[in-house]
Formats: sequence, C-alpha cells, structure tokens
Amino acid sequence: MKLSASDALVSALSFAGSCALLWLFALDIGTVSFRANEKPLGTVVFKKMTATRRPSDALGWERMRNDSPVYNADTLRTGTLSEAAIFFDDGTSLELDANSMLKLDFGGPTRNLEFLDGEITVGGSASGSDYVISSKAGTISVGADSSATFSRDETNNVIGVEVNKGTARLTRADGSTQEVKENQAIEVNAADGSSRFVSRPIIPLKPARNARILGAAGSSTFAGGGARVESGARVDAGQQAGAQLFEFVWQLEAGGAGSSAADSGALPAFTLEISAEKDFSAIAATHQAEGLSAFLPVLPGTWFWRVRDEAGRLSPARKFSYELDSFPRPAFPEDGAEYRYRKRLPEIRFAWTAMKEASAYVFELSDSPAFTKSKIRTRVSGSNISLSEIGAGLWYWRVTPVHGYTETLNAPEPVARTLRIEKSGAMQPIASSTPFNGLLYQIQEIDEKGLAFAWLPHAEAVSYELVVSDAESFSDASFTVSSLTPYIRLSGDAAAVLRKPGTRYWAVRWIDNEGNASPVSEPRRIIGIDGSIALRPVFPPEGYRIADSLVSNIRFTWKSNIAADTFFVLSDDPSFSTVFLQEKAAAETLFGRAWKSGTWYWKIRTLNADGSVFIETPVRSFTILDPLPGTAVTKPAVSSLLYLREGDSAVIEWNPVPGADYCNLALYSPEDGYAEPVFERTHLTENALEIPMGNFRSGRYAVRIQGFASESEESTRIIGYIGESFLSYRRLEYLKLASPEDGAVFEGLEALRRGVELRYNSANPPEAQEFTLTRIDGRSETEAARSSSKGELFTARRLVPGSYLWTVGGTLAGFDISAQETRRFTVLPVPPLPAPVVSAPAAGAVFGVQEFRNSRTIDFAWSPVEGSNQYTLSIYPEGKRESSFTKSGITETRFTLSDLTALSRGKNRVRVEASWTAEDGVVEQPGLPGETSFTVDLPPARQAASKTGGSLYGR
Repeated sequence: MKLSASDALVSALSFAGSCALLWLFALDIGTVSFRANEKPLGTVVFKKMTATRRPSDALGWERMRNDSPVYNADTLRTGTLSEAAIFFDDGTSLELDANSMLKLDFGGPTRNLEFLDGEITVGGSASGSDYVISSKAGTISVGADSSATFSRDETNNVIGVEVNKGTARLTRADGSTQEVKENQAIEVNAADGSSRFVSRPIIPLKPARNARILGAAGSSTFAGGGARVESGARVDAGQQAGAQLFEFVWQLEAGGAGSSAADSGALPAFTLEISAEKDFSAIAATHQAEGLSAFLPVLPGTWFWRVRDEAGRLSPARKFSYELDSFPRPAFPEDGAEYRYRKRLPEIRFAWTAMKEASAYVFELSDSPAFTKSKIRTRVSGSNISLSEIGAGLWYWRVTPVHGYTETLNAPEPVARTLRIEKSGAMQPIASSTPFNGLLYQIQEIDEKGLAFAWLPHAEAVSYELVVSDAESFSDASFTVSSLTPYIRLSGDAAAVLRKPGTRYWAVRWIDNEGNASPVSEPRRIIGIDGSIALRPVFPPEGYRIADSLVSNIRFTWKSNIAADTFFVLSDDPSFSTVFLQEKAAAETLFGRAWKSGTWYWKIRTLNADGSVFIETPVRSFTILDPLPGTAVTKPAVSSLLYLREGDSAVIEWNPVPGADYCNLALYSPEDGYAEPVFERTHLTENALEIPMGNFRSGRYAVRIQGFASESEESTRIIGYIGESFLSYRRLEYLKLASPEDGAVFEGLEALRRGVELRYNSANPPEAQEFTLTRIDGRSETEAARSSSKGELFTARRLVPGSYLWTVGGTLAGFDISAQETRRFTVLPVPPLPAPVVSAPAAGAVFGVQEFRNSRTIDFAWSPVEGSNQYTLSIYPEGKRESSFTKSGITETRFTLSDLTALSRGKNRVRVEASWTAEDGVVEQPGLPGETSFTVDLPPARQAASKTGGSLYGR
C-alpha cells in the first residue's frame, strides 16, 4: 500500500508527538520539588536503592534524589530492598528500613512522627529534640540522646519498641505511661495501647541494630593489620582474607536463665553465628565464646548475627552492614598555593577526591587552622566548588564527607590545606613556560610540527600577545600574534618567521578585561638550526672492529655546528633501553675506554635548553674483539723428541689462527731462560716455516706464535694471544775426523809395524758406524781397510807405502751423521836395510871336481846387518833373472847349500838380502842385496859305456 504525502506527514507528526510526551513523562517522574518559601528539615541519604515522598499538597509520589531536602508534612516511603536515612539539622537522625512509611509532623512543639508501616529507627543527639511516634493507641516519646527502633506487625496489629540507647516512654490514650529502659523491648497493641515486655534471654548489643559501618579503604584490616581470629572460630576462607576485625558484644537478660551464673562470674558458653541471609540458611562464620564478646573478621557487605547459648536459646537477629571507601582528600589547589589579583578577586576552584559512599561534602574555609570560625561552610553535592569572593589573606580549607553510615572505622582526620590571596596593584609580567631560554629547534620541522609557546595563565587575563623579534629589546618586533589561551603553536604560514636559521627572542604579555597590556615577559632566546647539516658522526664507521687492547686509543669523532651540550651515548642495546655511558664532550671527539668485549652501539646526542633531546645521530655499532686465539705447534709432535743433524732445518707447522691475516713466530732457547728469541720471523702468511734448528744446541725450546689481523677500513689491527709450544730438540752433530790430520805423513816402517790410528770426535755417539780406508794408486782406488767396530778409534795395520783417503760414517736415530769430510795421508816407503857383505864363497871362487870331491856342500857366509832378523839367499845362473835357488827365513849369517843340483855350470851370482819380518810373516823392512859370484867348473857329463858290451837281453 502506498501512502500519500499527507499520510506520511501525519505519521511523522504523531511519532514526534509521542517522543515528546515520553520525554516529558520521564522528566516529570524524575523531578524533585523544592519549596522556596519553606525551610527543609534535613536531607535524605540513600543507603540502598531509592525512596519516594508525597508532599502534603500533592496526591502523587515523587522520586527523591540522594541528598534531597525533606520538608514538614512529607510522607516518606521506601520500597522493597530500599533503605534511607534522614539527617536533621540538630544532629538527630531517622532511618527507614525496607517497605517502611511514615509522615513528618514537625509543625508543633515536638517532633511528631506518624509511623505507618515497616521498621524505623530514631536516634537523638545530646543537643537534639525529642521524638514522638504517634499511633491510634497512644504515643511513644524518645528522649534526647536516645535511640529506639520501631517495627509494625500489621498481622497482629502490634508495634514493637526496642530501646537501643537511653529511654523511651509509652503514653496511652487513657493517660497511663510506661517507661522502657535501654536494651528493653515491648510490644504495644495498636488498638487499645496495652503492652507487654518481650523476654530476650540474650540481648545483642554490638554491632547495634541496623548499624551501618564505614571503613577507610587502605587502613589496617584483618589481613593487613595483624589481628587474629580467636581460637574456636570457624570462618569461611573468603570471610577472612582482607576482612576487618569486628567486636561482637551481647548481654544476658536480667533475671533470666544464666544471669545468676553471670553474676557469679561463671559464664556459660555461647555460639556466635554470622550469615548473609536473614534466615541464616547459610552460615558464613561461627565462634565458640566463653563470655559476652567475641572478635570475628568481617568482609564488606550486609550481615546478620545472633548468639545461641548451650540450651539452644537464640538472641534476636541483628543486621548490620560494613563497607569500605576512600575518604576525600584535597586535590587542588596545592597546599600553600598563592593567588594574586589587581582589581578583581580571583575565582578559585577547590577540588578533592571523590568518595563513592558520600552523598555530599561539607566544604569549610576558615582563617583559623582549628576552624573555630568558618568564613564559608557549605554543603556540596559534587567533588569541587568554585569561589570568587574569598578576599585577601591566609586561608585554611578542608572537606568532610556526608554519608548515611552510623559508625566509621579508622576514618582519617580531614586534611587541611592553606592558600594565600594577595592583592597586587600594577600589572606584572607573566612567567613564560616553554620554549626554554636557549631552545634549539630544527627549521625543517617548523612547517609540519611547528613550535609550541606556553606561559603561565593570569587570573585577570582575557587574552595574550606573543611577540617574536630578532632583537632582545624587541625594538623591531617582526611578529605578534594574539591568543585566548596561555599557549599557541606556530606552524605553516604562521611560522614563516621561524623558518630561517638564526637566533630570535620571544616574550608574551597579557591583556586584562579593560584592554590594558602588561609588560612583556622576560625575553627568551630560541635558535633555529638547519638539522640536515647540524650533526653527523665521522669515525669509526658502522660495524668497525676494534682490538680490546686498542679501544682506549680509538678516537670517536663527529661534526657539529650546534652550540649546545653534546653527549656521547653508549649502550649494549641497539634500542638504548639501558645507557651504559652518557658523557658530555667538550670537543667533537672522545677517546674510548676499557670497555668489555662485545658489540656496542653509540650515537651523539645534543640536548636542548630544557634538557630534552634535540638531535641525535643515527646509531652506529662497533665490536670490541678479544685477542685472536693462540695456536699450537702441530708438527713436529711436541710430545716426541725432535732429532736433527747439525745444520739441518725443521719444518714447523701450526694450526691456523681464525681471523688472522699473518703470524709472527719466535724461537726461544732455555740457555737464557727464554728471555730473547734466537730466531724469529714476522708476517708469515702460511702456517708452516722452515727453521734451521740444526744450528742450535740441544734443549727444550719454546715456540711462540702470535696471530695478527691487519688494519683496514673496517678494523683496527687485531692482536692475538701468544700461543706457546715447547719442542724437546736434540741436535745430532756430524762425526768429526780428529786424526790423522789431512795431509799427514807416516813413516813407512811405523805404519807397517804399528799401523795408523784413525780417530773421530762426536757429541753424540752413533748407533752404527764404519771406518773406510782407501789406497790411491794413480787414478785407481783400492779399499785398504773397513771397520764397523764401535768406538771412536780404529787402527789400520800393515799399511804399505802410498797415499790413502779415510773417513767415518755413522747413523743415529735414523739420521746419517757421517763425517762431512775425507782426509788424506801418506805412508812413506820403508828404508831398506844395508846390504850384507858376502864373505863366503869368496868373490870369484871356482868350484871344480876337486872341490866337490872334497866336499859335497858349499858354505855361504856374510856379515850381519843391524835391524834385521832374517836373511834371504838367492842364487842366479848367469844371464838368468829367475833364481835357481832361494832360501828365506835364514836367521844366521851363514848357510850351507847341500843340494848342489840347484847350481848351474858356469858362473853363478849370489845375492843375500837382510830383512825384518814380523811374526805373521810379513816382511816389514827389506834390505839391499849383498852380492858375490862363484863359478862351478865341472866337465860335461858323458854317457857311461857298458863293460860287457853286446846285448844284455836275456841275461
């Protein structure tokens, strides 16, 4: 269905009217009436929920607000779960429990309360008035400084009266009276006024009936105050933590069972019960007590308590509530604050901390610290008040809360603060706040961020003027801007005057409501800085590596054109959450310190005039490196003895040093206690080196190797730890030929008879050795002797004359330590013995037939030769080189030849040679021959003739 325009308009108007009526209804039911021509009796404070009232001139009920006034002839009513209290101006009070109703009638000489329903409690004060509670059966008056609770039972048409304090008096319609004393209870018949005392074997006293107790939050409670629950108490876990310790007190009815025992001092046992339920369906805490009191912890909330004796008799249940809240404390102005004015008194705002349970606050202002006389004492519903007509002088002020509680625990005394108000005649310059004098700002940030100016406000100021000038005297104020607030931020086009680098001055003046301008404030200097070139780090570069031994030599440098405090900032965290060092630098440099190894982060920070950070350089890092690790010799094995021949070299190898570019190696000898190196090499890029160890004596040598990383653009020179290894080394010296010396000459006879002694020297005797003797005969060499016997001496015997070469070879620990030279010596020829003189046969002697007939022998004789021990006789036929007869080993100087067959006819030459022959038959020294000759003259031999002749065959 399509609506017409008129239908839509009517619908919209109807909806709008409904909303308006609904709003008016809500406004009406929430309206609290005030009677301008009638003085209120007191104010209402809600304990729970809310209450309503009906004025005497109205038919409907209106909802009351907290701290609402009440007037005479008002009928007050509380609903289910609602509780309220009325505090009257004379200090008395009236409390309404849930579902209670009464009417106030204070128009006569007494304060009359028409009790209509529920339960109420009236409380008097020493200076207050009496209360009269009226009903059809009569009246009940409660005296000053007394308290009583009234309850109405519509079912039985009775009114219960219980006197909590002081006395109460019942006056019936017939004029008769009855006095009810403290802690007594009666029931009054509402129809005829008859009454009866209610017997209560056990009477609860404290906490009082319907007591509302307020504790100060943060004060000492059960958990924090060190109080302890008495023995025999059973308390739920939740009932103890953070609870307040309460004292529960009761008494026995006079004349009742157990009162006589109490009088004698022997009290029966009691059980105290606490519950959050009125019917005690759930017990929160119990306590077995011997006496008329007990202590139990209580949490904030509404509670019911009662006492049971051994006979099972119960006291009436009593309700009380306990809440915690923070009491108000002054917040503003600060204690000792000062205010000045010139023509108009300042308006001062007083503020304090709010209290949840407070319905209002009483603000007091006095010129006496004891507040004996108050200039201002007023009730305030909120937590602040503004006052402008205080006047000059020293003033004290404080705040106390207004609440509906009957008791307070640990309530603090109200804190009083002071303030001073002084009148000032002439307009004074105001104090600048920010920027601080000497503030630095970056001109690049002006357009976007701008620059904020602020100053202390003045109570009489209606506006302010900010003045910026290039001159401190403001003689050429280049910029002026107005502000209604004590601050302004200049940015964009409005900050054009601030866009150039340089020094400027600013000040502010205030304008009062008459248009008068104060003198400008103290000029403050601001300095515009070109941040793009203001501050930059120079050295070391990002990621620079520094040897720990060189940190103190590193110069951290930067460039700055800012005349401000500059700090070197160091941290081990890139976010600088913890600052290890922040040191002010007088120049654009700072030397490193003995910082620990690791990665560090640094930046340069300039501070503004207010101590805030102005400009910081980008964060750079550097790493402090421990020395490079030491290394050790890997070859030869340090656990084994190193053998080397004299003059030989050993290749030393070591593990590479991580991060090292080169190594230095030094060899130290034990002879000087390893003080000075005997060999060293530097800048070794390989991990091996040949060392002429064979040039050094045997011993335990130290090899010290140190790695180095070369200096570069990213690193200092990194020095390594010195790695030390020990090599036990034994030098194997070559065998040294000792004697004979090279070119020695030996007598032939001596060499033949005694031999030649070949000797060598050695610091390390070889494990195997061999003497070699070679005889040189022209270009040929003949081995003359060879010996592998042990010892440094070998005697070569029976050496014949000639030239000889000799040497000795040897091995030790697998090394050839043979002598490195060959020596030559000469054995001279042996001189011959002199020739003997042959005396027989005489020279030229002839032996013929006749001689041979006389003797079939020939005697030879010669002269003896000194130095000989044998002779050799040789006979040579004439012209023959071969002897026909030789006889050696003749020890005498004569010889008789018996075998004449060795002779030849004709001339025979006789040669006799003397010699010295050793026992082994070797002729050690031959002699020159002595000669003679003789002739054998014998006829030729003929064939013998047969004497018989003829043939002899068959004879």
